Amino acid sequence: MTPLRRFFSLSLFFLLVESLFFSSAKGQDVAFELVHFFEIPAPHLVDWGSNRLLFVADSQANLKTFDIEGKEIQFLSSQSRILPTLLSAQNHIRPFLFYQEAQRYAFLNRQLTEIEDYPLSDFEAQNSGNLGLVRLLAPALDNGLWAIDESDFSLKKVYLDIKNLTVSTPLAPFLKGEALEVEQLQAYQNMVFLGLKSGRVLVFDNLGNFKKEIQAGRFSFFGEEMIFIESERNALIWQNLYTNAKKEIVFPAARKILFAFQSENDLILVGKQLVWIYSLQK
Repeated sequence: MTPLRRFFSLSLFFLLVESLFFSSAKGQDVAFELVHFFEIPAPHLVDWGSNRLLFVADSQANLKTFDIEGKEIQFLSSQSRILPTLLSAQNHIRPFLFYQEAQRYAFLNRQLTEIEDYPLSDFEAQNSGNLGLVRLLAPALDNGLWAIDESDFSLKKVYLDIKNLTVSTPLAPFLKGEALEVEQLQAYQNMVFLGLKSGRVLVFDNLGNFKKEIQAGRFSFFGEEMIFIESERNALIWQNLYTNAKKEIVFPAARKILFAFQSENDLILVGKQLVWIYSLQK
């Protein structure tokens, strides 16, 4: 029996009995019950779309979507084999990819066809300031884009269509001597979250003003909570963005979680080869 088949056999057993529990802020027990799991190609980047599809950019630079049952829905084959640096499916009508190596971004349509492909070298702001070498680029909550500019260590907001730059915030005062190793960039609820490799998340408002710092691993959002992975304990943590109240679930070391997302009724956990789907028991 191969290791993967053995893993599937063990997982099938746990599928019958496994539930996850944590206590809510109101003291009520909340349970997630494992309902099924499925295999995916080795994930490079993953995001959960607002259309309840899982977007997976694999290690071959292909992009696939899967429904909640694990059925492959769409497939985009990469021609360049350049791995994307950021994948965003918050707006499933216009999924977004950024390629740091190529210094370009692409918006896709629902069929994963590129509808907008823009090399950043073409951008020259009509007002003061420009973009240098962009480390990360992510959609803003309006028509703009948030950029991490390595050339001057800054957070910038740009409107590439009208060639306008509206925000430029120096990041050096908040790095505490660290290198600018940014792994995540996401706009959410009128805030911008910048995730550093060191496990610090810098939070700014939509005008680029620094608000606070959160200690967190790879994160996603649901409602008023940030959901993140604490890799050392293999724990999944929910932290309220406004009250800082926390709740958590610790997983066995054998089930290494790389990405985690929550929807209204589901908890989606992504490992190196498998996706586990839990259903919220109300």
